[in-house]
Amino acid sequence: MKMKNLKKVIASFMCAALVFVSAPQISASADSNQMPSCCGGSFYSLSSQDYDHDTYECHSLISKDALNTWANYIAQNRRVSESSEFLICDTNQGWCPSIIMEKADHEKTLGYYNPEMGLPPEKSRSSIYSREQAEQIINYGNIIWVLKYEINFIKRTFGNKYDRAISQVWEYIKSLDFTHVDHKILMMSNPCNRRGFFSYQFRE
Repeated sequence: MKMKNLKKVIASFMCAALVFVSAPQISASADSNQMPSCCGGSFYSLSSQDYDHDTYECHSLISKDALNTWANYIAQNRRVSESSEFLICDTNQGWCPSIIMEKADHEKTLGYYNPEMGLPPEKSRSSIYSREQAEQIINYGNIIWVLKYEINFIKRTFGNKYDRAISQVWEYIKSLDFTHVDHKILMMSNPCNRRGFFSYQFRE
């Protein structure tokens, strides 16, 4: 009898242990189910969705600072046309390829400014990174390189957690049809008017 009781106690203990170990995984799975079904695309299309904005945030794969630096450069040094209004007139850069991330993960991305680090914004890691992104685009038209670099960082840091969002944002990026012409002009489909194109002659 004692042996049977001991076996029952051991069996009960093992079941309890299995429930305890699996509980965090069940919770994590439930959390991931709260992610909107559309989690990759333009910043505006994602940020306007109905989801828990305290838990999730929309992450621009190119920082708004970098895109606004590019826009300012064009406005100061190039002829401004209707095809460039989406970039120059919208400081929120709502067209930017973006994904939805958990807020805690978003804060770990390279372009996220964390004031708790004690550095002024212009000397922060995020500001330095944004300037590097802007330089790659302004000097070399390397917008696809910038997007791939950011996506690869997210994959290295978070594994396959955001694979669905990345797959969706790549479909959006492909729809913009980025193209280099004669190694000196960047062409893309105008995200606000798909019948038109935006062209940029980069500096180098």
